[in-house]
Amino acid sequence: MAPLISTASGREIFSRPKKLAWVALIALMLAATALRYFRLDAQDIWGDEAFSIFLSGQPLAQIIAGGADTHPPFYPVMLSIWLRLAGESAFATRALSALVGVLIVPLIFGVGKRIANARVAWFAAILATVSPLLIYYSQETRMYELVTVLMLASCLTLIPLYPPSPSPEFSSGEGEGGRAK
Repeated sequence: MAPLISTASGREIFSRPKKLAWVALIALMLAATALRYFRLDAQDIWGDEAFSIFLSGQPLAQIIAGGADTHPPFYPVMLSIWLRLAGESAFATRALSALVGVLIVPLIFGVGKRIANARVAWFAAILATVSPLLIYYSQETRMYELVTVLMLASCLTLIPLYPPSPSPEFSSGEGEGGRAK
């Protein structure tokens, strides 16, 4: 297919298949958003969520000191800022985790494409979109989805630094050791 945008040297930047892939990934992210925000406030706030909200309402110095929680302070600091912007209803407090949970879809797509191929990437992204476990934890005011997003972002960043495997079992024909170029 002809490229939609080309450089002066004629190198293809954004072809029709790439455009369709972006549209499909955005569609998956919209589906993930709908699934994560559906009935977000259907249940009452429970104990651990109430603690997260309480901790995020404390002064920033106390949140960072972390004496009241066993988890690192990044999520409570984010939640503190979020609560100031969005309010403190059950829907508003859980919306941050739901938003972060949507980011899992493109990140897992990127990881799948880097370690295997496009087919694996699409399969992983579709599974992440509809995963009951990921949807469940996206609907809690806790740091679980943020941990998943940070782990996937780390993998996406570090995979190129790891030497490719000579093993042919994951080979996709797209690159050495199965890694797409």
